[in-house]
Amino acid sequence: MLPTKIWAIIAAVIILVGLIGGLLWQTKRLGAVQAIAESQTQAIQIYAGEMEKANNARAEVENAMQAARTSETKDLEVFTTHDLKKDLEAKPGLVAARVVNAYNRLFGALEASSNPTPKDSPAASTRQPQPTTP
Repeated sequence: MLPTKIWAIIAAVIILVGLIGGLLWQTKRLGAVQAIAESQTQAIQIYAGEMEKANNARAEVENAMQAARTSETKDLEVFTTHDLKKDLEAKPGLVAARVVNAYNRLFGALEASSNPTPKDSPAASTRQPQPTTP
């Protein structure tokens, strides 16, 4: 039989080998965890950049909406301060000519932006031409 010292040394070597194996396994695992953490950090940074871009775009849209609201308010103030009935009674030809010209410009722009239809088609004859002179 072997002396107890040898058994103690064998036990110590087995324990030491187990500890070294466990330490190597933990080191490998730690490396994998660090790699995952780095990739997640990169993903978070990319996401933060995209969020910043989205916030900037949202701010631009909000600024454009505010400008549109301001313009709308100014335009509505013009209509509230002008008496259109009075203007029509004072100069009926002038107002009518402006309405007709605006009508013609509007539908001319719509026709230009849409697919042109042949002159002999029914769709082309639905719009009545209006005179442009008062």
